[in-house]
Amino acid sequence: MVAVKGNVEYTITDAEKNYYIKNGFDILDENGKKVADGEHKSVSYEKYKDLQEKYRKLEAKKTDDNEIKTLQEEIKDLKAKNEELEATNEELANSKSTILADNENLKAEIVKLQEGIKKAKK
Repeated sequence: MVAVKGNVEYTITDAEKNYYIKNGFDILDENGKKVADGEHKSVSYEKYKDLQEKYRKLEAKKTDDNEIKTLQEEIKDLKAKNEELEATNEELANSKSTILADNENLKAEIVKLQEGIKKAKK
């Protein structure tokens, strides 16, 4: 195992690992892969601002995702209401046809009654 801090490297044992981590050294395995970060590290201001911007974008995306879900639910509800209204509209169209037919029949009866009244007056 190797403890690395800046340009300093120490070959260490597993027993020494925690000591070096507490003193800010990164720990690498035999293949050079980082297995632990040293404590008390900081990041540059540029890196901080970059991460802050990425975080802001992720939060905005999360908000967008929530808004999308809300809109999808609203669309579902509106489609259901639309189906109800289409059924009601069809019923009203059928009623209108019946009412118009009845109206024509009543007009014909009125004409007959008016003709009957004219004949009766003569």
